[in-house]
Amino acid sequence: MRPFFLFVALCFATVCAIAQKVTNADFEQVGKQVRITYQLDKTADIQVLLSTDGGKTFGSPLRAVTGDAGKNVTAGNKTIVWSPLEEMEKLVSDNVVFKVVPVVQSFQGGRLPGRFSVAAGKQVQFSQGNLQYQACTNTWLFAEHQWDYIGAANENISSPYSGRIDLFGWGKGNAPTESSTYYGDYSSFVDWGRNAISNGGNQANQWRTLTKDEWVYLFHGRTNYANLFGLGTVNGVQGTIILPDSWVAPVGLTFTPSTGKGLSWEGRYYHNSNDDNYSHNSYTSSQWELMESAGAVFLPAAGYRIGTSVYNAGSDGFYWSSTQYDTYHAYRLGFDASGLSPQGGSNRDDGQSVRLVQVLRN
Repeated sequence: MRPFFLFVALCFATVCAIAQKVTNADFEQVGKQVRITYQLDKTADIQVLLSTDGGKTFGSPLRAVTGDAGKNVTAGNKTIVWSPLEEMEKLVSDNVVFKVVPVVQSFQGGRLPGRFSVAAGKQVQFSQGNLQYQACTNTWLFAEHQWDYIGAANENISSPYSGRIDLFGWGKGNAPTESSTYYGDYSSFVDWGRNAISNGGNQANQWRTLTKDEWVYLFHGRTNYANLFGLGTVNGVQGTIILPDSWVAPVGLTFTPSTGKGLSWEGRYYHNSNDDNYSHNSYTSSQWELMESAGAVFLPAAGYRIGTSVYNAGSDGFYWSSTQYDTYHAYRLGFDASGLSPQGGSNRDDGQSVRLVQVLRN
């Protein structure tokens, strides 16, 4: 016969909710069960974690739960019932904390829904976020959110480093921790997309880097290009917003193309003498979820790296192309508060951002 479980000083226990998706979480003991209530503002997969040390550590997701937990829980007022005696002998603690964890459903294969023309008759879909790499586990992955970037922590770039990096020397898909400043170490291009990306399908050769001509066509060649990009902020992060070919704004939201706010084409690049590009648009994280679902892409201003020093993170953005410029340089997309160039050149040894794409097959 199983012993009766007990919460000591239950009235002092609490429920934690993480991220912006869960609010007003609470729980109560009802007989031999625990009733957890919360509010959810977007469909998500829901897990419940338990801590018996006041939230310092949490175990694996609880299994003996019914109600509004598991896959595809819709928005609204929700209730979960946990039966602890179905997965443990007893629970005795005066410092119990539950954590209600929303896991927003990821895009299929790490691919955003929008379709973008990069040449006549050729469309691509962008990855869900900037490319990242963890050396200690040899893991490639996409950032969880489009606005995520690593910043100054890229200065730790090395093979033993346990954190993630996201600023890479040109063509170093085969040597992501290379930080040499000698151009000869970057003489050939190995596409990052040849690697298996853990949350991008986890198969080799599923992604690739845009060419210089494709970046140019995206910003200054496709139909209606002048109205399909703009700079601004997303969740407080500065960067560039790119809209898909067939753009329909979500209800209640607007978009301002930067070409209507002083950004003009100067032959090979866009320039804005007002230096106010990032003021043209602003979206909260919840507003961006709607923009993203409608197909919008956001490239954060993640800065750049020279050797093991990072510069201008948060103000300047540089994204590699697969096209060499000359022996010492390669083409890239660059932007800041005063301009945007889809065909600028940078030293190949600079560490810059990578946003991969998949080509749509007709």
